[in-house]
Amino acid sequence: MACNVFGDPITYSSLERMSEYVGKEKRSEDRAYVALQLKNVGAKGKNALEYLEKLNAQWGTEVSTMGLIYNATGNAIKLLKTHDWHGCIGASPYPIRIENGQWGVFLHVDTDSTGSEAAVVYRGENLRGVTTDWFLSWSNPPSYHLTTNKVFTKRDEHNPFVGANHSSGNDLWNSLSKLLHESSLCHSVNHAIKMMRRFELPSHIGHRRGDTTL
Repeated sequence: MACNVFGDPITYSSLERMSEYVGKEKRSEDRAYVALQLKNVGAKGKNALEYLEKLNAQWGTEVSTMGLIYNATGNAIKLLKTHDWHGCIGASPYPIRIENGQWGVFLHVDTDSTGSEAAVVYRGENLRGVTTDWFLSWSNPPSYHLTTNKVFTKRDEHNPFVGANHSSGNDLWNSLSKLLHESSLCHSVNHAIKMMRRFELPSHIGHRRGDTTL
């Protein structure tokens, strides 16, 4: 297991060992539900946060963004794209793969006194088995900007991020930046609100200058 991923995956085998699922059909939504119920079992959430806080303390007093992602989608998610508007990834990179029931963490840092502002996209399958991209973005400006932290998240089944690193993707990143700056300190992906008992992809992104909840 990568050092920036915490917890045991919640798989079909995991459900088979649970009395309520023995001998029954097991679906993705069952794995998602169990993953959400076991979000902090074995102190995996606590361990993830402590690991990130230690790295953040080593960074010093500059602006940094501590990112924690909990995968309760029912399936594994894989890193698809990253984009930096300000700053860059720090001592803990984006997890390449986060299994269902695992925490993944990253540290994004300010490198030129313009703040930490970036986005990451993960790809997996939703409960209907449809390939889905989860977009997470944040703006964590330096204190002299006198502006608040912002977060914007988006779920998309149309895979708009393919080729977004090329010139054709500039308009996409520009439009997403605009949505980020029009957003607020709290933002939730629509399906995470409607199906909170079933799954939540992002748990929260914590900032040195406050906490931002997704």
